[in-house]
Order: sequence, then C-alpha cells, then structure tokens
Amino acid sequence: MLNTEAMDNSIIPELDPYYTLLATAYTRASESEDWKHIHERIADIVSKAESIGRQCTELGCRIKVDKDHIKKIISYIKENDYYNVIEYIIKLEEKLNKTYKLFSNIYKYNIIVKLIFIILLFLISYMEFVSVANLLSATIFLAGIAFGASSIVLFRTRFFDYALVLQEILFIIKDILFNNYSVLIFNISFIIIFIFYLNIKYYIIKFRI
Repeated sequence: MLNTEAMDNSIIPELDPYYTLLATAYTRASESEDWKHIHERIADIVSKAESIGRQCTELGCRIKVDKDHIKKIISYIKENDYYNVIEYIIKLEEKLNKTYKLFSNIYKYNIIVKLIFIILLFLISYMEFVSVANLLSATIFLAGIAFGASSIVLFRTRFFDYALVLQEILFIIKDILFNNYSVLIFNISFIIIFIFYLNIKYYIIKFRI
C-alpha cells in the first residue's frame, strides 16, 4: 500500500462503480439492521478494493472493474431484494479476497526484487565511477547517477522502472563510447534481466475486481 496519507485518502476514479454501490447501500442503511449490516459489508469491500487499487497503481497496472456484477447488486438494493444482494455480495467478497491475497503477495515480491535491483544499481554505479576517464564520460556518468537517484526517490511508484532504464541506457552509451566493455557486459545483462522482470510483472498483474 502506498505510504502517503494523501494517497490513502484519495478517490480512485476506476472504482467509481464501487463508490456508487456504497452510496446506494447507504440510502437503505437507515431502514433496518439488516440493511445497515449490508452497508457495513459493502464499506469493507470498497476499502479492500481501494487497497488493491493503490497497490495496482504502484505496480503500474490498471484496474478492471466487473461492472456487470456491481450493477446487479445496485439494482437488487434498489428493488429492496435483500437475499439476492447478500448472494451477490458473498460472491464479490470471495472474489476480492482472492485477488487481495494474490496482489499482496505480488506486491511484497515486487518490493524485494526492486531492492535487489537497487543493490545491483550501486554496484554498477561504482564500476562506472572507477572507469570515468575524462570530462565527457564524467558528465554521462553524473547524468546516469541522477536517474539512479531518481529511481530510489520514486521507489514506491511505477516511475521507478523508467528512471532505472534511463540510467542503464546512459551507462551503456558511456561504455560504448569509451570502450569500457567489461562494465558494458554487466549493464547489458542488467537491462536484459530488468526487461524480463517487467514482462513478468505486466503479465501477471492483469486482474479484474
């Protein structure tokens, strides 16, 4: 989950159907204890959906909401059909719980992998620093370091990926220009591994909630 309180309290536009569902349930909440219970359960569902949404944003994917399922719950609430509402809410809770657990695991592993990339980044940066030979190579090195520092600052956002790739591209250019092939091999290997990581990440985070 994202670290800043501002983001934690923000509205996620893609979850608009969930907010509509919550508002619709609220209109019934004062009618009976049963509907109040429904509203509370839906509030928990929305909270969990928001948590998934924030993790999804950090991972760099987009939320796909199952609008048809939510529309059915909204229509049953409006029709005062309590039992169908319960049935569809249970299905939604089961689906969200599975996605939430899966997303939480992916999120944790993603943090660990990012930390490994940061460590590799420091090692490569050190090798690049040692190989600095003149003003031009020093300029390219400093530009690469600037993107590397940006990737650390942007660690908890999807822009981490872009900053890291830009740094490696600059280091590769530097190595090619100044025939620093021993370090070039490390940079190219890093880029290949990182692209492989991106492909896996964007493949497995296509979820519908």
